[in-house]
Amino acid sequence: MNAFTAPPCNDPSPGLRHGPSHNWRPFLTLIMAMSVNGIISRAADESVSTWSSAEDKAHLDRMIAQHKTVITGRESFAATRSNAPSPHKPLKDGVRYYVLTHDEALWRKSAPPVTYLGGTAEDVLRRMKAEGVDRAALLGGPRTNAAFLNGGYVDEMFLTIEPALFCTGRGLCEGLMRDDLALELLSAETLNPRGTLLLHYKALWDSPPKAG
Repeated sequence: MNAFTAPPCNDPSPGLRHGPSHNWRPFLTLIMAMSVNGIISRAADESVSTWSSAEDKAHLDRMIAQHKTVITGRESFAATRSNAPSPHKPLKDGVRYYVLTHDEALWRKSAPPVTYLGGTAEDVLRRMKAEGVDRAALLGGPRTNAAFLNGGYVDEMFLTIEPALFCTGRGLCEGLMRDDLALELLSAETLNPRGTLLLHYKALWDSPPKAG
């Protein structure tokens, strides 16, 4: 089993550097765990932590600690906190959370370290950059992931493939409107004897964002 060494938090991952687009937005890393058939959750209120491996949980903790900023959707945020092995899992110290929601009542309940907000993916990224965020981890549900993928804003992906097969559930994204994303594999790690795989990809965008 190969040990995974994450990149330092003050520099993008190996093979990736900030380009012109990062003058106005943070460098964005999509981090997901899924079954071998691409399911990230079997229900909207299920947290992946209920079935993912201990090695993936350790990887996720490292990545969050390095990025120090998380983007997620309301359902995913609630599921992570309520369905974790420890109910109402506390937020990680020193980490800022940007939680996307259409619920304006929640917007008014924002308080450090959690910011509830709406708007487009571009709106969210511009606000984050204005607030001093240079790098963020995207831990969305399917719709949140699609919003940032549709904008062409994802720079890299860490995908954990767990040796599990689910008949039904939700995939990595819902509502993806682009077909011009290619991925370049930067590294592949086997995390445990069961065969959990950690794949690190660079995102290669071939065309400007499509109108949505």
